[in-house]
Amino acid sequence: MIEHKTYHGLTASKAQNESSISEYFNTYLSMNPELGSLVFNVHQNSPVRGRIPVQNARITISKLLGDDFYLSKIIMTDENGETKPVRLPTVGRERSLIPGEVRVYSTYTASVEAPGYQRQDIFDVQIFDGITAVQNVTLQPDTGGAGGQSGPVEGMEG
Repeated sequence: MIEHKTYHGLTASKAQNESSISEYFNTYLSMNPELGSLVFNVHQNSPVRGRIPVQNARITISKLLGDDFYLSKIIMTDENGETKPVRLPTVGRERSLIPGEVRVYSTYTASVEAPGYQRQDIFDVQIFDGITAVQNVTLQPDTGGAGGQSGPVEGMEG
């Protein structure tokens, strides 16, 4: 028996859906054959205690592949508010040598969540071939009024 699911008014069988996912994923990997790394440092700023690491923050790194299919990875911070490096597909560094080439990196989106803090969404995190990017994230305490809404977009540090 074939399982059917409806997506935006269109019906697709499970077999068709898996084929689409595989096609999008394989196309993305062929266009982004190299790897770069990403590390997160998540903290809260305290006027009294300074920079306080946020332990067990959940970070979802994602990339839209097309037609609502995403490549996603979920990681957690350690007791120092840091993550281990995550390797992500990106374009090769040789593209930077092509005159007029604009896209010499791949971009990802990240969402950082921790109990007691407002969620922080980060857009256009740049991943370069062979380089470890460091993303510093400052979480704001959830005072009850914001209720998990996104804070301001944090800048990229690399």
